[in-house]
Amino acid sequence: MTRERATDLRVGGPKLWARFTLSMTVALLVVLGISGVVLYKSALRLAETVQERTLVEAVQILAEQPEWEQEGTEVKTFRKERVQRAHVRYGEDDARGIVYRHKYGKDGREAWADLIVPGDIELTQRAFLGLILGMFLLILVVGAAVAFAIANQVAKPIESIVMDIGQIASGDFHHRTKVRTGGEVALLARSVDRMAKSLQEGQETELELSIREREVEVAAEVREALLPQQTPSVDGYTVGAFHIGSEELGGDFYDFLELPDGRLGLLVCDVSGTGLPAALVGATARAYLRRELEAGGDVEEILRRVNGILHGDVRRGMYVTALYVLLDPAEGIATVACAGHKLPLVRHAAEDGKVRLIHPEGIGLGFDAGSIFDSRLEIQQVPVDPGDRLVLANTGAVVLANPAGEELGEKKFYGLVMRHGAEPTPAFLEHLESICRKYAGDAELARDVAVVTLARDA
Repeated sequence: MTRERATDLRVGGPKLWARFTLSMTVALLVVLGISGVVLYKSALRLAETVQERTLVEAVQILAEQPEWEQEGTEVKTFRKERVQRAHVRYGEDDARGIVYRHKYGKDGREAWADLIVPGDIELTQRAFLGLILGMFLLILVVGAAVAFAIANQVAKPIESIVMDIGQIASGDFHHRTKVRTGGEVALLARSVDRMAKSLQEGQETELELSIREREVEVAAEVREALLPQQTPSVDGYTVGAFHIGSEELGGDFYDFLELPDGRLGLLVCDVSGTGLPAALVGATARAYLRRELEAGGDVEEILRRVNGILHGDVRRGMYVTALYVLLDPAEGIATVACAGHKLPLVRHAAEDGKVRLIHPEGIGLGFDAGSIFDSRLEIQQVPVDPGDRLVLANTGAVVLANPAGEELGEKKFYGLVMRHGAEPTPAFLEHLESICRKYAGDAELARDVAVVTLARDA
């Protein structure tokens, strides 16, 4: 996890449980404090009122000295049984009250002093109970209001986040949360935003992957279309080729061109770049070259014309290298042209069994509008004697690497041609392809391998 993401996961400010606890504690403390003050003052005022009324009525009853009668048998004593309390009924109205009797006197002469107080204590208790219930309801209402306010502060952002998640779930991965708060809710919002961003990146990656897969499919189709469907047959000569495709698709290709006058053209081309753009450039170059070369005519003039057309069609920096061999079977002469191709034409001479490299000068097709290309292009004539072999290859044949990353290289490739050049064409191609595949092993090829050969019968 990066430092930025680690920072995102930190909660700013107090946590949700701490904020909730603190808010509820403060609110309840205020409510309980106010309720305690109100309850204390109300109880004190009620007690004073009851006390005053009781004393006033007790004095009036004491002055009237009404007859009284004990109600029930319960008697409560105080101060070593010198004070007694009992429930009584008194007066003509048979009112209820409480009598407090005090025993006094000396020398065996004892008497009782009676004090009757009104007995409406139940009414006083109801008033006090009502006060307590009122305070309880007040605390309950205020506490509920505070809890609702705090819960609302939490619920609204969460509801907003739920709506944001619904928006994202519907496929709008560009949507971001609009919650502006702190604590765990902010962390949740950031997590949702990060999730949406990841989904957006995943969607874009999936789209790019699907485009890439389609490009690979199209490039593979183009590559198959670039390869010739059949190998031509020429009296007194054998022609053949092999192709090893790489995972990295491109536009490299080879071709055979049969001219109306009986001459045979062999063409191997490398295309700069990889993927679908390179494949399309390769298809374009092949179409131009086939059209112009199959019509016959001067090879130098044809390549100059194709260069000018291709330069106007491909984007800047793209180009095609070409090695072209035009064989006159009757004369046993090959005309060789090279347009910036890295590998030269390899001639295996039957006379001494050695190889010779024919590499005329030239630059890639489409690289230049024409001034440099025209001045650098060079044409050579090469004899093809009985038993001789000509080999054309693209760059992939020498940049072929083994699992250790070591390339086959031009020197080893020429050595293979010299070692197997005298063999019949099918055996020569089989050995060369087998060696290339074995050398690469499980390593991925950097680019396609294409080898074309022509041998004159001995």
